[in-house]
Amino acid sequence: MTIVGRKIFMCSDFINDVDFIDLNYGGYGFDDAPIITASLPGHNVNIFASDVTRISARLNFSTKVTGIVTYIITESG
Repeated sequence: MTIVGRKIFMCSDFINDVDFIDLNYGGYGFDDAPIITASLPGHNVNIFASDVTRISARLNFSTKVTGIVTYIITESG
C-alpha cells in the first residue's frame, strides 16, 4: 500500500505472554530503515522498536503481555 507516494505496511498480531516480537518486512522493499509505531490497546505498557533496519526490527514491551499488538511501518524520508 502507498499513501502519497510512501510505502506503508500495517498489521495486527496476537501475542501471548511475551516481552518482544521480531518483525520481518524485507519483502516490502524499503530503501532505508522505516519509521515504526505500535500500540497495544487496553494495556499500560511501553513499546519501542530496536535494531531497526530496512528489512527487520524488534518490538520491545516493558513487561510480558498478552493481547493484540498493532503496528505500522512507514517509509522514512
